[in-house]
Amino acid sequence: TTSLGENFDYAVGVEELPIQNREVERVAEFAPNVAFGPTPNTLSISGAPSFDTVVMLDGAEVSDPYFGSAPTLYLEDAVEEVQVMTSGISARYGRFQGGVINAITKSGGNTFDGMFRATFDKEKWNSQSPFGESQSDTLNDAYQVTLGGYMLKDHLWFFLGARTQEGSADNSVQLALPGGSSPAFTTTDEEDRWQIKLRGAFTSDHIVELNYLFYERNRTDRAGLPAGNILAANGIRSDPREIYTG
Repeated sequence: TTSLGENFDYAVGVEELPIQNREVERVAEFAPNVAFGPTPNTLSISGAPSFDTVVMLDGAEVSDPYFGSAPTLYLEDAVEEVQVMTSGISARYGRFQGGVINAITKSGGNTFDGMFRATFDKEKWNSQSPFGESQSDTLNDAYQVTLGGYMLKDHLWFFLGARTQEGSADNSVQLALPGGSSPAFTTTDEEDRWQIKLRGAFTSDHIVELNYLFYERNRTDRAGLPAGNILAANGIRSDPREIYTG
């Protein structure tokens, strides 16, 4: 009657570890009986194929039915806990052979709490190989802010979160051009994420929760295929996603 696995509390465990990538699946990698899947960025639980891993976010399934990975649409600083269940799992989750990754985002409380995080990186800050490859001097930055609190103590709480990121990377398209040259171009990414969450308690046993998450990424001059798909290096590709849960 007891599910086996591991629970990761972000405030107690994850923030205390030297983890650069705090995405749900990257944190789940630290659980026992979890290994890398055959497809990049996917996980295999208990030896099952990665597409038989179910990923839940605030009660909604967000796993990819083909590869088993979850699309990134949440704020890392909004995640409160990640639960990895590997055996003894309730049948209500359904459609899995390996296990379930269950992530819960923060809810407001009877105090006002918030945080702000800024992340910066630049390719030139990395060390070079002996070949002395060129490195971009463009500064990539990302900002996250969260705020949680109450609208009516002990009865109605809110949580708000936002994340914005801009970055660029230099690429080249491998084409068989005269003289063996390859045209270079810069791929630019602009990404925004939002979360609004309301939680109300009519009584101690009757709680209603409404949650909205929005993600949008606009990529300009995205990298082409290794064979040299020059069409990929033109225009803007937009990737909007949103989730409603209740």
